[in-house]
Amino acid sequence: MKKRKIIVCFTILFILMTVIGFALLTGSEADKQISINSIPQDIEAMRGVSGTGDEPMVLLTTNNELQKLFDSIDSTGEYNYTIPKYVLSPETDELIEPQTVYITAKIDDLRQWELSFDYIITDGRRQLLKGDNVYDVTDIPGRNEYVIAYNNMLLLLDLEKETLYMYTSPTIGEYSYTDTIVSDGIAHSVLWAAMPSFNPSGTKMLYYSERAGYENGLIWMMDTITKEESMISLKGVYTPRVLQWYDDNTAYILGISSKDIVMIDIKTGTGSIVYEHGISGLSQVGFSYPYLLIPKSGGSRIINLSDNTVSNYDDSEYPYFKTVSPGIGYDTLLLYQKPNDNNGYYCEAIVLDMQTGKKCVITVLDKDTICGFRMYDEDTIIMNVAIDSDIYNQMTYFIEYNTLVKE
Repeated sequence: MKKRKIIVCFTILFILMTVIGFALLTGSEADKQISINSIPQDIEAMRGVSGTGDEPMVLLTTNNELQKLFDSIDSTGEYNYTIPKYVLSPETDELIEPQTVYITAKIDDLRQWELSFDYIITDGRRQLLKGDNVYDVTDIPGRNEYVIAYNNMLLLLDLEKETLYMYTSPTIGEYSYTDTIVSDGIAHSVLWAAMPSFNPSGTKMLYYSERAGYENGLIWMMDTITKEESMISLKGVYTPRVLQWYDDNTAYILGISSKDIVMIDIKTGTGSIVYEHGISGLSQVGFSYPYLLIPKSGGSRIINLSDNTVSNYDDSEYPYFKTVSPGIGYDTLLLYQKPNDNNGYYCEAIVLDMQTGKKCVITVLDKDTICGFRMYDEDTIIMNVAIDSDIYNQMTYFIEYNTLVKE
């Protein structure tokens, strides 16, 4: 596992970080900072990073770096210092600075943009760094290419060839990417393609488009092999907010204004409602088919979509629900805000088995705040903790999934 390599080489990293002014908290120094089911744990920690097992781990910005930035302001108001970006190399476990390449996407004479991309070399190929960009990035499964969502379009990025061009077709039947839509008497460019989501094999892509209008359908599908595109037969206000690709031909999506869960059948190109949750503006749910967790103040509920049975999940002790993400199997990872006398931002993390209703509760010191809780790789959770609730003073913990006992 990548994170094991990082922990094994703490000595090397400590020396490197010390030289450039960083600090690394070793396991001995991190004793008893984290509790699982109220039992203090010894869990290795390091200075805050972002990333997952499939992405480079980027060190987060600290207060010292922000202070240097503010101190660099000259009499004209310009900054004379740039906050450096450091990445933990997955090959050598050394701190490295990424390289940058500038690539221009030329769609037509009016639409051409030069974008910058930071990357590192991994296994002989360029690997893109994500986050802090003016665009959204989606990996294409099984390919060393990325889909970039930018200016109402989807662009295909090949870092090796340094190419960037429109990924979807410029015209579909009567529709064109140059079309405009009039809203409240003001014309604006049509949102041609956005929010891509690929099936596990990378052969099909769902995406959102306004080209045909709400009355016809907003979700489209592209065959990434043949490049054929078609509209999913599903009228209403839907976006491909994919909760889960159950398999290559079945995706479950969350309807926002439509207040329901929809199953997309890739083979037939149709969508059908499988559950009406009835909550306007619901943007986050726990989901692993057939189980659906609907967060709700005062007590959430779990629905088994295979037989529509409903069970209550008592989370009424938490006044605020923050985030939810997939776990392993039927588990979902939850983050709740639970203010205390010392910390108005205090949070607790929960691993919930939606099938059994059993859970594992992960807590930190009262003064600290959990600000990130998600899967790192197939058997590890990555948890970011803001020390003294300062987001520019974060530590990252790696929690082995098989050590978590749900009660």
